[in-house]
Formats: sequence, C-alpha cells, structure tokens
Amino acid sequence: AALNKVVADRPQTAAQFAEMLGAPPGATATRYTVSRNTQTRRTQQRTPPRGAVTVTVQKRSLLAWGIGVAALVLLAGGGIGWWLTHRSGSAAADVGGLDPNHIAVLYFKDLSPDKSLGAVADGFTEGLISALSQVPRLSVVSKGGVGAWRDSTASPDSIGRALLSGMVVSGEILPVGDKLRVQLNLINGNTGAAIRGATITQPAGDLLAVRDSLAEQAALLIRAQLGDEIRLRDQREGTQSAAAWSLMQRAERLHKEGTAASEKSDTAGLTRSFNQADSLLAQVEGLDKSWIDPVVLQGALAYERSRFFGNNPTVAGRWIEEGLHRADQALSLDKAKNDADAYELRGNLRYWKWNLELERDPAAAKVLLLAAQSDLEAATKINPSQAGAYATLSHLYNHTKANSDVVIAAREALRSDAFLSNTDVIIRRLVYASYDLGNLKDVDYWCSEGRRRFPANPDFTECRIWQMTMKSGEPNVPLAWALSDTLVAMAPAANRSYTTLYNHSIIAGVLARAGLKDSARHVLARSRGTPDTDPTADLANIQAFVYTMLGDKAEAIGMLKTYFNASPSRRANMVDDSGWWFRDLDSDPEFIRLIGRTR
Repeated sequence: AALNKVVADRPQTAAQFAEMLGAPPGATATRYTVSRNTQTRRTQQRTPPRGAVTVTVQKRSLLAWGIGVAALVLLAGGGIGWWLTHRSGSAAADVGGLDPNHIAVLYFKDLSPDKSLGAVADGFTEGLISALSQVPRLSVVSKGGVGAWRDSTASPDSIGRALLSGMVVSGEILPVGDKLRVQLNLINGNTGAAIRGATITQPAGDLLAVRDSLAEQAALLIRAQLGDEIRLRDQREGTQSAAAWSLMQRAERLHKEGTAASEKSDTAGLTRSFNQADSLLAQVEGLDKSWIDPVVLQGALAYERSRFFGNNPTVAGRWIEEGLHRADQALSLDKAKNDADAYELRGNLRYWKWNLELERDPAAAKVLLLAAQSDLEAATKINPSQAGAYATLSHLYNHTKANSDVVIAAREALRSDAFLSNTDVIIRRLVYASYDLGNLKDVDYWCSEGRRRFPANPDFTECRIWQMTMKSGEPNVPLAWALSDTLVAMAPAANRSYTTLYNHSIIAGVLARAGLKDSARHVLARSRGTPDTDPTADLANIQAFVYTMLGDKAEAIGMLKTYFNASPSRRANMVDDSGWWFRDLDSDPEFIRLIGRTR
C-alpha cells in the first residue's frame, strides 16, 4: 500500500500506516509545536512588525510498539528495506538526518562577463522558490533564509546543514550567443555531493520560457530523487510579457538595494534606488496594465519610504497615502480576490497610519484599525502561509484581541517563514506575551532561544530578570543585579540613566518575590522617574506592579494614576482584564473607579 502507484491511495500519515500494520487503538503520532508571542512592556512600539522562527518538536507516542513494528518490518522484509534505501530515487540515503523534503534554493550565480544578468538570476531563483513552495510535499526555505547566503563562500553542505535542508538546489546562468544557458544542480545537503543535474539552453528573448523550463526541470530532478510526483502551479498567471517580467526583475533588484541602503540610514541611496525602481515599474505598467505584481511593489516601495521617514509624520503620511492608492489599485485589478500580497500591503499601511496617529478622530481611528485587521486576516485566509500578515497581526491584536490571539498569530508567522527579517522582534514578542499569560515555561524557552540566536540583543538579557518576578519564578537577587549591570553597560551612553532606573524597578520586583520587602521599597524609592526621564511613565506602571506584590495597595494605585495621566490610552486596556499583575486590586473600589470599570 505504501508503494501504490496512485499517490492518493498510499497512507498519508504515520498513524494511517500504523493502522495498516495493526496498531493498537490508542497508538498515535502527534506533533507538538512550541511558539509564543510578545507584548511590549515598555513604551508602545510604533513600528508594525515585518516579520520569525518556529520551533517544532516531534513527540512520538507509538513508543515501544512502533520500535517493535519497525524491527519486524526490517527482519521480515529485508529485501524491501534494502531496495527502499538503495534505489536511485532514494531521498533518505546519506542526508545525515536532514529532511530531504526540506529544500534550499540558493541564489543563482550570474556568470555573464559584465554581470548584466544579476536581476534575471534573482528572478529565476525567486520564481523557482515560489513554484516549489506550492508543492504540498515540499518545505522550501524562504528567499529571506537563502538570501543571507547570497554572497557566502560557504560550501553547499555547510549551507544545507545550517538551513537543515536535506537537498540544496544551485544554479548558474551564462549567455551563449543569443541564448541563455542555465545549469541546474541538485546537491546533497549533508555531504555536498552532486546528486543530479540538468542544463537548459533556450533563446534569451523569451525569459518566461526559460523560467518555466527551469521550474519544470527542477521538479523532474526532485521527483527522480524523492520517487514521488511533483506538480507545479502554472507560473504564467502573472504576465505574458517577457519584457515586462525582465523590467520587473530589475525593479526587484533595485528594491533590495534600496532596502539595504535604508538599513544603513543612507537616505540618498534609498531615494536613488527606489526612484529608479519606480521608473521601471511605470514602464512595466505600460507593457501590461493587468499585472498586479508591479503595482503591489510600487505600494511596497511607498510603505518602506513611510517607515524610513517615520519620525516625520508629514513626510511619512504622504508616502502612506501613495501606498494606499497603489494597494487599492492592485485590489481593483484583483478580480478573483486572491492576491494575498495586495491585502497584506493595504493592511500594513492602514495599521502604520493608525500607529502614527495620523487619523485624529477617535471613531475614525478605530475604524482604520479594524480595517487594517480585516485586510491582514483576509491575506491569511487567501494564503495560510502569509508570514508577514501574521507577524503584523501579532502586534495589532494587542489592541483588539486577547493575548492568546497574539500568540496564535506569532506562531503562524514563525511557522510560515523561519527567516523573517525581524525574527528578534517576533521572539521578543513571544517572550512578553508568554509573560503576560503567566507561562513561565514558555518565557524561559523563548528568552533562551532569543539569547542563543541574538546574543548581543539586550532584550534577551533583560527577560531573565523579568522571569524572576513571576509567581512561579525563582528570584536570584545577586544574578538580577549582575544582569542589570550588564544591561547598563550595553546601553548607549545617552540611555544609561533611564536603563538603570528601569532595571532597578524590575529588580525591586525580584526582591519582593524573594520576600525582601524593605529592600524592595528602598529600591523603588530611589528609582522614580520624572516627566523628563520617563515621559510615558512606564516606570510608574512597573512600580505599581511591585507595590501590589508588596501589599501596598494605596501606593500601587497612586503609581497607576501617574501612569494613566502620562499615558491615558493605556487605561482602557485594563477595563476588561487587568492581567495577573493587578489581579489583587480587582475588588478594590478605588481601582475600579480609576480604570472606569462598571460592576
């Protein structure tokens, strides 16, 4: 049955296979996904997220029964077992425990003498990533994941092991007269050995034909290796114009260059690259007025500009409106209502506009926020792996839904793309959402994961102190002070005074949790902020929490008054749920009046 020629007739899961072998009724094979979210505890983050990592742990409950069946199969069917692992299509052979269905498509190399095919090479690479990602059986590393290795001299096996990919696809593109020659290689991700290869030579004038042939050949190579059918989606659903596609790839290349300039705060570089990209995209529109992708990219360029100039609301606002115009234009072209990128773009722009408080009317601002949520959710319904939309929702839901919804959205973002550009932000969000839910185990996991992946990020040192303030945490006062000293040393000189007050306020909570109440009160007394050092009174919020732990309700409510006076919008967050920080105040009449809760 497992070797049935009709794929659909084969057992699709380990559980189904177990049933065919006579598994007892209680035997199961389960999958446990570990993921959390982050809710900002400091001054509210103004930049909506762009994107992080799922950690998936396999738990088998077939246990000894499964081991026994495996042994029986090996003993009774040794010939079949040998054939399965030695046939030419074997994917399991010599991949060192890596998943052969998890594939990394490396950026193709441009071997043209003048390096004029770089944009085309990128287009072929990203087109192949997109095409293979549509195959249910395959798990393909995102372009963000392989992009980090674009100019690396690391060997394919090193990259394969780093990306946990059992198979790596590489390619080279070279002009030969009036034709293009593309060499495609399928490589063992564990050993770096070449498994299979193919050469495609076609007229350079029809780049779409080359792109489609490339995807078809890659599918054939992978199918020959995995011994299963690989079906590709028709790539020609975008444009039929090879000229338009070629210009689009050049615009995408300029987009990357502008983004790199943005990360270096290079205003001139960003402006130059994005202006050139806009010019090319205008030409693309002239060649194919029905193609949605160039319009979405124009909107994305406007969105990135608005973020770059986020400290200047007037300039940012102009780019937001330009982006919204492009998003609406794209959605008007989307007759089938299935372009997830267009919905994500409009949702991001609307949420960014709301974050910058560019909509002054409170009622209109609420409508704007819910419209952003609706767009982003529409994107995830169209494409359940729309990582960027999930990432933004994991931030937006802090204003519209419960912590559990934040967690789910962040988990989906990480599941969809393990290489989002702001993985550290997502992991931080997971740490603090877990903290708000009172889940120490998850806080510990994500705090450790963040520290492992981003050792220079102070957030993942700070979260170790926060852990000690939790009800089930283990307060270690000497360690808390040592971590605080580390954080102060890591902080920019201009921020060290506030960082000291902030960390000491948290340590007061550690002292309170350790039963050292007088020491906690002493630390709180010398850690007060001022309107100059702490304009949003976040320190008062933290100290209100610590005073609640100490049983000093009057002091706690006084600190909350200071906090709400500086940040009045935060009062509404406590009306329905004050969280575990202030659970002990829930029945206090003055607290009820302060937050405006009606009984």
